[in-house]
Amino acid sequence: IVLHLNCKRILTKKNSGQTILVTGGATGLGKGMATMLSNLGAKVCIASRNVQALQDTSSEISEITKNEVFYYSMDIRDHEKV
Repeated sequence: IVLHLNCKRILTKKNSGQTILVTGGATGLGKGMATMLSNLGAKVCIASRNVQALQDTSSEISEITKNEVFYYSMDIRDHEKV
């Protein structure tokens, strides 16, 4: 609930088209945040190391929110690949 309220404060009608990158977005809290942000009108990009999880989550969020969700396979610990 707190996350939802904070996201609503971040995304107003004026800036709901923002593009937001969610690292760790394929599972867990990242997936939840990506879903909520997409529901609030953000253009969401999710990143993770697991390509299959990214593909599945991207499709799932898009189906729920009716918004396209982009995904990128990366390991944010490797600065040269980010």
